[in-house]
Amino acid sequence: KDQIELMTKSLSTAQSVKVAVTNRRKDGTDFLNLLSMKPVFDSKGVYSYVIGVQCNFSSTGSHIEDITLIDDLLSVFPNVLK
Repeated sequence: KDQIELMTKSLSTAQSVKVAVTNRRKDGTDFLNLLSMKPVFDSKGVYSYVIGVQCNFSSTGSHIEDITLIDDLLSVFPNVLK
């Protein structure tokens, strides 16, 4: 529930956020997703869009490469659309 509150707050305040959320497969098994969201503004500075990237975070071990990849993917998208 705390993760949902973080997402809701980030969406309402136009802030970037990264959260780990539990998701469920069709077969009923749970898995962990890392969800990263970034606000995008129009040319007038109005918060208009959100870009989100997620990856499966269930496997054990270091996830530094996953986090870096997500950060790199989001950095490709501009903060402001012209």
